[in-house]
Amino acid sequence: MNIRQLEVFWAIMRTGSVTGAAQMLGISQPAVSRILRHTEDQLRMKLFIRRSGRILPTEEANHLFVIAETIFDNITKVRQAALDFRDSLSGRMQIAATPNLAATFLPLPVAHFMKDRPRVELSVKVLTTTQVTTRVSLHQADIGILYGPAKDPSIVAESLGAMDLICLVKADNPLAMKPEIHATDLADERIISFHRTTPPGGAVRDLFQTALPDKTIDVECDHSIVALSMVHGGMGTAIVPPLLHLSSVLPDVVVRPFRPAVSITPLVIYRKMPSISRLTAALIKELHEFADRQASTGLT
Repeated sequence: MNIRQLEVFWAIMRTGSVTGAAQMLGISQPAVSRILRHTEDQLRMKLFIRRSGRILPTEEANHLFVIAETIFDNITKVRQAALDFRDSLSGRMQIAATPNLAATFLPLPVAHFMKDRPRVELSVKVLTTTQVTTRVSLHQADIGILYGPAKDPSIVAESLGAMDLICLVKADNPLAMKPEIHATDLADERIISFHRTTPPGGAVRDLFQTALPDKTIDVECDHSIVALSMVHGGMGTAIVPPLLHLSSVLPDVVVRPFRPAVSITPLVIYRKMPSISRLTAALIKELHEFADRQASTGLT
């Protein structure tokens, strides 16, 4: 019993007639009758009894239909899954991201990406820069989000646009009255910024070596939200990557442009291979579109 014969049998059982099966399968009624007759001849048993112009399934046909129903349910699922994969509507995504970008950059574009994809499963791992690169290069994550540069030859790195670092100041600090804050304004401030080994922290240290050679980073962290909380608590003034949608979490902390501008570049990385999945490509496209929108409206 080949798949076509099984399909005809299943269609007759589902519709209750040869005519219904022909309509369901889009073939002629004689073709259905011929396939059924050939199937019964091969099996050497009747699947249906003709009575008063109707066909009734035998007991053996009823048992066979239970198995056939499972098979065609699975075929339907395979067909739907293929269409979902084609249209990037189904699948599982694994993202590796550094802490700051996981909290400040990813939420909005990923939420928009998932909105019309209820069958997509998502996992986000928050890791160090080195761990993000390693996960992607070992194919343990579909994409990685981190601050550049990325030097691993096994991965492709695409820029998500340059970001200028911002200054977070307590609202009652006189610096809050300034429309922008210059490095030289911070001579008497306790500075909060990222760890010296990170691209943002290294860029800030390099700047102060020129602008204020005696100035140091007093408090190191690896997250703009942590820095925001520290400023709120009165620990000092922070120079960090933009908070994006989280700028107004603590209203007694104001955001100001920092000068001279210090730019950092978030990257999306993925493993070099003949092709990436359509779902991965769709998410990368969403990230680029989000970055472009942020660039056109201004990052805060």
